[in-house]
Amino acid sequence: MNPPCYDLHTHVVPGVDDGPVTPGEALRIIEKMRNAMPKGSVVAATSHFSTNMAYLAAMSRADRSCRFAEKASDESLCVIPAGELLLGIRKSGVHELISYPGTHTVLVEFTHGLFWFSVLRRIVRLLKCGYRPLLAHAERYKWATANRLRLLAGMGAGVSMSMRSLAIPRYVENAEWIISSGMCHMVTSDCHNIRDMVLGDYARETVERLCPGGWRTLAEENPRILLEDGQLPPLGGAGRG
Repeated sequence: MNPPCYDLHTHVVPGVDDGPVTPGEALRIIEKMRNAMPKGSVVAATSHFSTNMAYLAAMSRADRSCRFAEKASDESLCVIPAGELLLGIRKSGVHELISYPGTHTVLVEFTHGLFWFSVLRRIVRLLKCGYRPLLAHAERYKWATANRLRLLAGMGAGVSMSMRSLAIPRYVENAEWIISSGMCHMVTSDCHNIRDMVLGDYARETVERLCPGGWRTLAEENPRILLEDGQLPPLGGAGRG
């Protein structure tokens, strides 16, 4: 039997963002994950949030995520509430609502086209608040070179890669490079709908093709370290400096 794996970036809460619209659709996605992932696996429900959101609106969305996670969980698949934060220039307490449970880590994303130094400034601000960022879908950013990703990891940030990007032609090359060069700490599904890849056999085979032996590190060990609020290891990799 395969050990549990961890998918720390999904959009499965119904009716809150660009994920499933209805509760029935959301539960069908959860059932697909339950059937594909080893027993005891963990899925984080990371609905979209923004530092520009009103705090009461963010609280309401976070509460919906908590209620859905409780409803969707069972002994075969644990769903935990969290969030994906669009990190802007505004100071905000939203990160306190949506960190991974029991940790000081928040999944973050940035607007496309944002300059590197603006990204760095936002990350430094989050770190000063006592929270560590986990960078969502690093393969989608033009600024995300090997040297810059290693710098962020050295500062305490985590780097994740979205398996969903492998189905988007403009991201495929970078997504494959991120995995094969060791420039991410973990892979996630970033699942939005029933057609998206989940962390099952096909995802495992894809990761193993690009990085032999990498599944254990990227889908099992490093995500577990993060959920235990531990320190992720340095990034390796070469090229695309």
